[in-house]
Amino acid sequence: MSHINPSAVYQCTTVHHIHIYVEAGTNDNSARRMTFVVCCNRQWGCLPYRT
Repeated sequence: MSHINPSAVYQCTTVHHIHIYVEAGTNDNSARRMTFVVCCNRQWGCLPYRT
């Protein structure tokens, strides 16, 4: 999966921040949060990328 240039964010008509909690192991306290940004505009539609 290719990375999107962060400067492309300025062309977004809408930007959504999504937080996903991922369990890293069997320990209940080992969940870590991953943050994604979803950029939407007329040219691309919606594209997610990790911050």
